[in-house]
Amino acid sequence: RVLFRSIKEILLALDPDQLTLDQHQSLLDMLPTDEEEELLLPFKGQDNGTLGKAEQFMLTMMEVDRVRIRAQCWMLQRQFMRELSDLRSRVDTLNQAIVQLQTCKSFTKVLETVLAVGNALNEGSARGAATAFKLSSLTKLKQTTSKDRRISLLHYLAIVISKQVPEAATFPQDVNLAKQASLIHLDAIEAEVRTLEAGLELLSQEVNRLRIEQKHLEVVVESDRFQTLMADFCVTGKTDLTAFQSLIANTWESFRSLLTYLGEDRAAYVPAELFALISDFAKDMEKVQQEIQSKTFKMPKFKPAETDEKVKDNNNKNDSNISNSNSNNNISNSNNISDNISNSKSDSMSSIQSGVHAQIKQRPLIDGAPVLNGPIIAVSVDDS
Repeated sequence: RVLFRSIKEILLALDPDQLTLDQHQSLLDMLPTDEEEELLLPFKGQDNGTLGKAEQFMLTMMEVDRVRIRAQCWMLQRQFMRELSDLRSRVDTLNQAIVQLQTCKSFTKVLETVLAVGNALNEGSARGAATAFKLSSLTKLKQTTSKDRRISLLHYLAIVISKQVPEAATFPQDVNLAKQASLIHLDAIEAEVRTLEAGLELLSQEVNRLRIEQKHLEVVVESDRFQTLMADFCVTGKTDLTAFQSLIANTWESFRSLLTYLGEDRAAYVPAELFALISDFAKDMEKVQQEIQSKTFKMPKFKPAETDEKVKDNNNKNDSNISNSNSNNNISNSNNISDNISNSKSDSMSSIQSGVHAQIKQRPLIDGAPVLNGPIIAVSVDDS
């Protein structure tokens, strides 16, 4: 019973040094429910020596007015700042990732090169001279492969970058925050904020109720610090929460501005989706960069696409060039770039690289922002 009295005094004094968070949670699990309080009410104020320890404990706790709600409010106060700090840290990381991607010059160069490569491969065809592509096309680059599946269009992109656009080669490292940002769900954070907001409202109601009751009490328990401490916390907590909600709203706006900068619809992605796409693309790019730098990698020989007119004239002459004669302009009627790979021992990729280089020089980005709201990458991909 002495221990029970000590716990009661801790609940009145709200002394965090006397009760760890784990102990606090255990105490919440043991406090009487409304139904249990109703059953024990006839025993309140009587000699309870005949009752069990659990019932004695509950009766002692019932000496504290609305003890369960009080303990819940105290737990909210103790956890509030830690939870808000964790949420703010996640939102800060997301904001940093947004700024990093929007100011990433190597990413801009990669996008330029993707467009240039697609146009060079399809020069003179119906799918050539594209002015834009969707970001979702980036994930298709590794799906377009040679017949032997040894290399993909992403390999070729990495080769072009290494030889023609070396300033874009650091892209995977320059967007290192994308992976972290892909795990941050703003809608889930907003839901957690609503939970904190509801807890603060409950706490505010309890503080107001206690303030009104104390006006009619002849004797006020001096050791009871609930009203004083929680009233101050309600003010600071609401201020901090309002500021954080403003931060979330600004983050949404920054993200939508990023989508506009990238030429996508402002509702096309949520942050986790976009950064997952960027993170996966960066990971794939880094992997193929390592592969083409390995000693075992054999540099392929590429030939540029022929014009539609030339394809008609040479329909049966050279099956190794890109075929653009089918209605869908797919590469060799399959999901590969096999006929781009020449077995010739001549100068590797010199002609197509010249075309890519020229397009990179001739197609600057508008105001530094890629135009991505048009058709997909010029090289066709058979999704089937």
